[in-house]
Amino acid sequence: MELEYKPDLEQVKKRMEAFWHGESLDRPLVSVTAPNGKSRREIPAPDTLEKRVLDFNYRLEVEEEEIRCTYFGGEAIPCVWPNFGPNITAACLGSELTYIWTGSNADYHAAPVIHDWERDYGKVGFDPENIWFKRTLEFVKLARERGQGKYYQVTPDVDGGGDTCAALRGTSELCMDLYENRDWVLRLLETVRKGNAEIVQRVHAETSSFQGGAIPTVWKIWAPGRQYNMRNDFAYLIGPELFRNVFLDAMTKEAETELDYSIFHCHTEDYEANTAVRRAWLEVVLSIPKLQGVQWGDSSTPLNKNLIEDYKTIVDAGKFGLYIAPLEDIPKIVEALGPKYARRMLFCTNAANPEEAKALIRMLEKKS
Repeated sequence: MELEYKPDLEQVKKRMEAFWHGESLDRPLVSVTAPNGKSRREIPAPDTLEKRVLDFNYRLEVEEEEIRCTYFGGEAIPCVWPNFGPNITAACLGSELTYIWTGSNADYHAAPVIHDWERDYGKVGFDPENIWFKRTLEFVKLARERGQGKYYQVTPDVDGGGDTCAALRGTSELCMDLYENRDWVLRLLETVRKGNAEIVQRVHAETSSFQGGAIPTVWKIWAPGRQYNMRNDFAYLIGPELFRNVFLDAMTKEAETELDYSIFHCHTEDYEANTAVRRAWLEVVLSIPKLQGVQWGDSSTPLNKNLIEDYKTIVDAGKFGLYIAPLEDIPKIVEALGPKYARRMLFCTNAANPEEAKALIRMLEKKS
């Protein structure tokens, strides 16, 4: 099926499928977007915060207008995001989700549910009648109906690991529990993983026949099966060995059973300050057998020798690297990596206009 705003969709899907299956292509892949020169129409906002969050037609109309005014270059695919923030899994498992307006969008917060393990643990679990799950499914179905022939949709920002556990228990409390109540933490982690799997499977059932796969988060890239970005931002608060001992087994199961295609998303804050810890952390991530890709850093991560070496380590481990980068940094990292490593990279970036985006792709073809 073609998309109005992505006429080369089928060619892109063939390239992405080959890339997911480990093939080294003729150039690095790149998801690059740019303003296409069309004037953007102002969409009148609802008069209350609740309507801005829960009026799904309004939210989709805003995203549709952005798509209409955007050029999608390389492997970028036009898509909308039926989402309620990074704690949506916690909300679907029993947390109360609240939101505030931050100026351009809503900021979501999940209230802890487990204040006492013995008393409160039974409150956590997947329920198909949960209000936030029902809202998610309603949003997904509407996006599917409105998007026919125009755009795909991104998997909600689900999480089957430490971040959801921290939302359900409280971050400080969960840190202490790793020492004082580890059995409870491991039990919660398994409940979260299974509950998240239910959410993903039911969402995928609504979208797969139309999309033939999934699109993870804001990268605008396609995978030919179940896909979302694995993450564990909570793990930045603990050492690599504790990360390995507590979370690795659950992450391995998540990649093997909940996902057909998997990328692990890492922020890598304080990149230069903690080289040894960062590389030990990366070693844990790379030990997940079925993991296929790693996003290591983002546009705020300084481009330097350590970053280059880390991406080489990722590729040498049989994974691909995903780098969210300023456009001007991409030629530098491709040059530093060399063709062998660069061809197993996927870049996400923005250009000033379609001509700049096309020039980037020509550069990648020439350097590879």
